[in-house]
Amino acid sequence: MNTNTLLFQNAKYVFLNPTDQWKDIATAVKDTAGVYALVNKVNGKVYIGSSINLYYRLRDYYASWYITTYPDLLISKAIIKYGFINFAILILEVTDTVP
Repeated sequence: MNTNTLLFQNAKYVFLNPTDQWKDIATAVKDTAGVYALVNKVNGKVYIGSSINLYYRLRDYYASWYITTYPDLLISKAIIKYGFINFAILILEVTDTVP
């Protein structure tokens, strides 16, 4: 079994089409901290990160200002190359409520 399969199986939440699922993402992670993965649906590469506010962090990745402000980040380069639509969001762990 490959690593990506395990990530999907063990994720708390899986959003295969985040651009169409923002209400669901907000419901699942607003005001929480945790660990997430952005999975490239074209090549299977995974970016794993964490944040004290998952909703705002994920929202930033899907905002054009973030990509243009941080174009040299690996995740920004991948989003520019493959497009937002080719990434799934996995919530791997939800920890604390944001104060």
